[in-house]
Amino acid sequence: MKKITRRALLGTASAACAAAILGKPVEAAAEFEFKLGVNTPDSHPLTIRLSEAAREMAARSSGRLAIMVFPNSQLGGDPERPAASNRWRHRR
Repeated sequence: MKKITRRALLGTASAACAAAILGKPVEAAAEFEFKLGVNTPDSHPLTIRLSEAAREMAARSSGRLAIMVFPNSQLGGDPERPAASNRWRHRR
């Protein structure tokens, strides 16, 4: 029977951990991120369709465009919302 050394065991374990970590693809962040605030609840047809449209736009842009829909006036009421939703970020 072959004897396993500590060095061989640590080398094999390190290689297995590195393969597990490095083998997973890394998702890139979206290049453009927008916030879209609405005052309708989650179950309202407008909010549902806006969420579907946001997912479709992300898919068609290959992940370069991300639109986050915030229902229930999460970004504030009608007077406050334009200031919160117009802050978009462009990553290069």
